[in-house]
Amino acid sequence: MLFRSLGRELYASEPAFRAAFDRASEAASAHLARPLADVVYGAAAPAGPEYAVPAAFAVEYALGETWRARGVTPAAVIGRGAGQYAAAVAAGVLSLADGARLASGCHRGGVKLWDAATGQETLTLKGHTNFVSSVVFSPDGKRLASSSLEGTVKVWDARTGQELVTFEGHTDWAINAAFSPDGKRVASTARLETKVWDAQSGRELLTLPGTDGVSGVIFSPDGKRLAVSRNVSIGNVGEIKVLDAQTGQELLSLKGHSASVSSIVYSRS
Repeated sequence: MLFRSLGRELYASEPAFRAAFDRASEAASAHLARPLADVVYGAAAPAGPEYAVPAAFAVEYALGETWRARGVTPAAVIGRGAGQYAAAVAAGVLSLADGARLASGCHRGGVKLWDAATGQETLTLKGHTNFVSSVVFSPDGKRLASSSLEGTVKVWDARTGQELVTFEGHTDWAINAAFSPDGKRVASTARLETKVWDAQSGRELLTLPGTDGVSGVIFSPDGKRLAVSRNVSIGNVGEIKVLDAQTGQELLSLKGHSASVSSIVYSRS
């Protein structure tokens, strides 16, 4: 069990390392019977091999956060094995919670959660009756939103699989969903519209009419703007609209793609 005692001195003496390791342990807690700190640094009985990859990930993530605490920011990151997940979290491609789990949706309405390290299925979420078009974790990793071609968006407890709220009101297929950075709102798109919802109550906060071909949606990192992609059927060209996330006012219209827009993303800065 090579993961026993990895970084023991750092965990005992370096606050940034300890705090980061404990965050990683919390993210993995739903999938492990014992806390990682007890397994890696405690005097408890040896644990099985299922702890090896989560332990390596937690140590590597904590090392990266320790460097950040000392003012060292990487220009690039790379990893192997568990290190590829730690590198993805360090780069901001995955959140800490996303790094421990994967979620997927299928054509028949099923949503599944998986352990990203072992590939083991951990939860099956049932409730959609049609093609699940998108799945997305909340920023804290505690909830999952899924959109479906039945026209609904559902928010689930990502640990238990309990359905928390269903957003109903789209007039067509629900194609995409996105959480705001603070996790308090969810934006979703249907072919003819974009809606913003209160993530806890399911109350509709805003409806932004479209004309045709609305697809992707994403919040800006500060949560103040929405970017919505739209594919125009006449000529099969794409455009992106940037909107005020509170009022729906159009701020920018980005045109120039000569074909459908397949994806949009904001930079972190």
